[in-house]
Parts: sequence; C-alpha cells; structure tokens
Amino acid sequence: MSYGHPLMKNVSSDLMDQWLIEAAQSPRKRSHYNYHPSLDDPVQRLCIALCKGTYVRPHRHPQDDCWELIIALRGRTAMVTFDDAGKPQDKYLLCPLSLPAV
Repeated sequence: MSYGHPLMKNVSSDLMDQWLIEAAQSPRKRSHYNYHPSLDDPVQRLCIALCKGTYVRPHRHPQDDCWELIIALRGRTAMVTFDDAGKPQDKYLLCPLSLPAV
C-alpha cells in the first residue's frame, strides 16, 4: 500500500486492525505483513501483529550484517535479550512511544 511516493509504505489504523484480526484467528496468535517483494530480497521489511498468548522464540540470524528493529505501534510486550551462552541480559517493555526502541 503506497502513500504519497511509490516507495513510501503506509501503516494505517485500519491495516493494523486487519492484522490483529488475522493474528487472533491464527494458532500462533500472530500475523505477518511483508513489505519486501520476495523472501530473496536482501532487506526484509515487515510488520508483525502479536496477540496475547503468542510467544516469539529467542533466535539469532546467522548473517553478521543482519539485525532487527522492533517498535511497538499498539499495545505492549516484553522483550528479553540473551548473551551467547543463552543467559538473559536485558528485559525491555515495548509500547508506543517507549524508548529505547530495540
């Protein structure tokens, strides 16, 4: 969905409502909306709607130049980071307008 410029993407309230409805109906309680054209695209841009009861398993991307930006647009969730041995390091509460964004 474009807004203004063809390369700009719009995340509207209606679109977020749709994602949350889809997430609520999903067994994993989440839904993904990919903005990248294919899974082979070197930059993966997506929004993930999470509903209460979902669990995102700790994971690491094998690429050295791969990172994730996580911003809560609605609601709130906790996020834990781990060291290389799997020991919890930091815990963040993510909610709209919270800093730091992780």
